[in-house]
Amino acid sequence: MDRSPKSVLEIGCGPGLLTKALMSKAALWVASDYVPRFVARVRGTPRLCADMRRLPFRDGAFDRILVSSVLQYIARDEIGPALRELRRVVKIGGRAFVSGNPDESKLPWFIVKRKTARASIKKSLMATWTLPEELLAFARHTGWKAEIRRINPSVWQSGYMFDLLLVAA
Repeated sequence: MDRSPKSVLEIGCGPGLLTKALMSKAALWVASDYVPRFVARVRGTPRLCADMRRLPFRDGAFDRILVSSVLQYIARDEIGPALRELRRVVKIGGRAFVSGNPDESKLPWFIVKRKTARASIKKSLMATWTLPEELLAFARHTGWKAEIRRINPSVWQSGYMFDLLLVAA
């Protein structure tokens, strides 16, 4: 049985590093980002500038969604609407991988570890840090079965970030 997804929507493609590495894994890979200059740099696949809270796709258009290090760039009160919109555009049984979410409970650890990099701390503190349980609640409230996945300890971000695996209920 072929387990490759037929269609993937990538939210927050940035300059296209993951796009380039992964787009051959699906028959259709659509790269999107809120920032026009990033979208302009992506090559080899359909791309668009879009807000993840208002996606220009029909209901159930995708098998999979990849959201890498994006939720921290939207306000806390927009996380629910964003997850609801992702749920709308994925097929029933489809999956979304929401990676790189800063864990609010790990903020003191992050500040101590990064104390010599003041610019990095200031930028990171402007991000939306959430508790894993809070993100699970947002996801479940918007129609997802959700599970927290810890990042592999060999990755330094594992000390303060977590991933979220979603399945469309």
